[in-house]
Amino acid sequence: MSKMSYRTLLEEEVLSTHLDLTFGGFVVGDCRGISREQRDAEICRGRREMLTPQALDQFQRCYDWLARQPQTVNINKRAGTSYSLKEEVEAESGYVSNGMFIAAALACCFLVEQADDSRNAWLNIGRIRASNPNLPLSLPHPGAARLLKQRGETTSLPGSGRQVRPRGSRPTWGR
Repeated sequence: MSKMSYRTLLEEEVLSTHLDLTFGGFVVGDCRGISREQRDAEICRGRREMLTPQALDQFQRCYDWLARQPQTVNINKRAGTSYSLKEEVEAESGYVSNGMFIAAALACCFLVEQADDSRNAWLNIGRIRASNPNLPLSLPHPGAARLLKQRGETTSLPGSGRQVRPRGSRPTWGR
């Protein structure tokens, strides 16, 4: 798909129908005591930022990654929120914003539900499939523990030196 068609997809399929989505994610309540005009201006800026070349590149990378992921029938909260899922894309190709990840999920026809009163979203994404099986996985990312279990691996928590096994794996002490 060309850069222009990604932009068209973003504008026509996502931004025109999801007015509460900005570069940072879903619009949430504001406790800063700013005026309605200031808040509307921030939302406008966040939506304009979604159409910059850098944001369109993020959208494309998220779209390509999500197109390779399985979908479930219902929202799968165990897979993590959009914020934790976008880290899988970042492991492959660098920073992506939460809003661009959610926009790509909507464009890929995932079910998207705002996660409580946050900027994040839940998706109907299936188990997390490593895009690159050679990438190191870090806990506590919800997808990492499942992949480590499938691979039969353990990892250590940064700075602790303590080995961590995924839930459900058995220790090998005394065997």
